[in-house]
Amino acid sequence: MSDDHDINKYLFVIASDEPTNHLDMASIDALALAIKEFEGGVVIVSHDFREYLSYILRPRVSDPCKSGLISQVAEELWEVKDKTINNLTHEDITIIDYKKNLVKQSKWLLPSTAPLELD
Repeated sequence: MSDDHDINKYLFVIASDEPTNHLDMASIDALALAIKEFEGGVVIVSHDFREYLSYILRPRVSDPCKSGLISQVAEELWEVKDKTINNLTHEDITIIDYKKNLVKQSKWLLPSTAPLELD
């Protein structure tokens, strides 16, 4: 590829809102590889639950899916909620811990007959 077509020459930050919507697992993994190769900064807003699904399925299947986009590319995890911004990485909170906590917080929304495994 010539230098004139090198994306890293022109872009410094990419912001992406829900980049995994409508992507299959292989496409999400390909996106993760592209993000890792990008030399600039990347801001991703994502509700991809594949990290959590991979975590809860691991004991039941021999080859669970790869981890989700955030687990594959994030160097820091931030939460924007209730007009505040928290660096979860500085609090030693992983994406799995965060997703498990979301499920626990949402448990009251589920019908009482719905099974819910949280370890």
